[in-house]
Amino acid sequence: MRITRIFAFEKWHVSIGLLILGGILYFINISLIRFFIKARTPEFANDEDWESTAGFDIVPKCVSTIY
Repeated sequence: MRITRIFAFEKWHVSIGLLILGGILYFINISLIRFFIKARTPEFANDEDWESTAGFDIVPKCVSTIY
């Protein structure tokens, strides 16, 4: 509601904007995780071993905590 008042947008504009922002941030998150995996352990960089990288300190600890 604050966004609609401050910027004088309609509610549906804000809803669509937040959905688009969420999608963009999701893809940035995935690309950063893949970057960290490729930089620290390239042998786990393929898609088959993606799930087995959890808990090996390959990605930042905050990402492991979220998942």
